[in-house]
Amino acid sequence: MGHILKRLLLLSLLLLACISNSWAAYIQDTDCEIAFLFTEGTGNTIYDSSPNNNSATCSGTASWSAMSGTNAPSYAPYMQNFATDYDTIATDFTGSESTFTIVVWINPTNYNYYTAALAKTNSNIPDPFDFYLGQGGGNATFYWGDGSNYGLVGTAASVSTGQWTHLAFVCNGGIATNSLIYYNGNSQTINNTRDNTSFADHSQTGYIGTRGDQGTHLIGSLTEVAYFKRVLSSIEINDIMDNGLSGGGAPPAAGKINRQVIIF
Repeated sequence: MGHILKRLLLLSLLLLACISNSWAAYIQDTDCEIAFLFTEGTGNTIYDSSPNNNSATCSGTASWSAMSGTNAPSYAPYMQNFATDYDTIATDFTGSESTFTIVVWINPTNYNYYTAALAKTNSNIPDPFDFYLGQGGGNATFYWGDGSNYGLVGTAASVSTGQWTHLAFVCNGGIATNSLIYYNGNSQTINNTRDNTSFADHSQTGYIGTRGDQGTHLIGSLTEVAYFKRVLSSIEINDIMDNGLSGGGAPPAAGKINRQVIIF
């Protein structure tokens, strides 16, 4: 009986450790393709904290600021700012899965342009996806496809300017009615849909804050961007929103998770 109780106690402690160290389930998740925590605070390279070393490079002069603003995530030390000079952040990763999740913190200044979050496109066609907020209104729209065919979902509700919003998109098999968009952990009503079950990745460059033809462009700030090759549950999405991709409210120092830096 004593041995059984000891084993139960050990299992309980292990479970508690797993719950309290959620970072291992996200930035070290084998299905996490990219995870940018923006902890650098300086320079033009943004390190990828996923297991894949898909680090990104800013094409212009990177604009860093200490985290601030309404609803700002307290665990994120820095944010990357985008203005009207079309600075872009480019990375490279595989994204041809039919089930995936994208998460990002974004703070738009205005909607003078289509406001980009994360994209891999063939010019303006998703290859395999394009995630942005609509020009003028700021409603979230997500396209996915194979470089020629595409599906989409869109929301009726707008994302407010001048404050931080945690966005998440969940694609489940390319069927629009199975896809979800979250604002601050809350699933949104979808009012614009088109199914497409054809996915491909023709090695397009991935962009943060714009897309291949620069037809979308973020004016504002963002931080904590990630792509997962699986469906994240609403519980996981809320956990990431509350505690960050690294968990526990304190991201590791820049460059400490993966020492290899790859510049594209």
